[in-house]
Amino acid sequence: MLDQARTRLAEYGGRVTFVRADLRDTATITAAAAAALDFTQPAAVLLLAVLHFIPDTDDPAAIVAGLASGLAPGSFVVISHLTADIAPTQVSAGVAAETDIVTVQSVLRQAAVALDLYVTEQRRPAAKAAFAADLHRLTTQAAPGSDHQLAFVRSFAAVAGQDDQLDLLQGLLDATVAIDGLTVDTELRWAILRRLVSCGRLGEPAIDAELDRDNTASGRRHCATVRAGRPTPQAKAEAWASVVESEDLPNALQTATIAGFLDPDHRELLRPYVERYFEVVGPVWENRSHEMSSNIAVGLYPGLFVEEATVARTDTYLAQEHPVAPLARLLSEGRDGVQRAMRCQARDALA
Repeated sequence: MLDQARTRLAEYGGRVTFVRADLRDTATITAAAAAALDFTQPAAVLLLAVLHFIPDTDDPAAIVAGLASGLAPGSFVVISHLTADIAPTQVSAGVAAETDIVTVQSVLRQAAVALDLYVTEQRRPAAKAAFAADLHRLTTQAAPGSDHQLAFVRSFAAVAGQDDQLDLLQGLLDATVAIDGLTVDTELRWAILRRLVSCGRLGEPAIDAELDRDNTASGRRHCATVRAGRPTPQAKAEAWASVVESEDLPNALQTATIAGFLDPDHRELLRPYVERYFEVVGPVWENRSHEMSSNIAVGLYPGLFVEEATVARTDTYLAQEHPVAPLARLLSEGRDGVQRAMRCQARDALA
């Protein structure tokens, strides 16, 4: 690929070049760019959809400064950055006007993350209820049968929590309630069931019945997620054992089980597993395949606990256990995520 790029660019007579380098190695990049560009003239540094891949531990601000340090007056630095730090009320106010469905789906997912991680515990229930109400309104106002309508109702199913909101989900699942144009297909049924089980409205009989309806590979993955999302200590213990203590789960079922286990609304059920995570992550990394161990190291990291204790426990583990570099990096990235969420919650507390 590198050779092909250089061959294709040769026709530009040295005015365009292709540099193979790590973005964090700004000296190499700027030196190579200087061979093709006149840095006494204004230039532009384009960092489009890339900086969000750089963890805080690698100091992205210093990377930007390094790339921009040699630019002449009149130059530009252009940055675009994905974010999960989105005000849900602003999302619901503007997302209906967005025509690109992929953007709509992405923004709605990020809004849900913002509610779970970046809004303070005190404000979170009311914020979630308001966002769910907005999503219900958007669902009924969207064009019947449209992709937008489906996106809104799926997001509604992920955050609904008030009794009337759960009643609506139950009605959609039972077909006692209908929304004009909305088809409650298999995927949507699982999404609705997941929320109803997570909130304690439904349990094992409903899960078994849904699996009977959809006993496919996809259905079994959904079933694993829903079972792990039951709001009981026993369910969490079973899910933990199947992922951490057993090696029988295929990768896809392991990932699905982790997704249900780490329900943001079950923090107190999950608190006993914070210390257990640090007890097992090292042995898991040593004895499992790379993919399986990475799923556990990242997926079960206690990032839902946005508090200094999580950061301190991670730092202690890194200092005392000296994990191998790949695991240390994953833990550091998890810690950075918690610190970022702490900063966001501190700002939210001032609102």
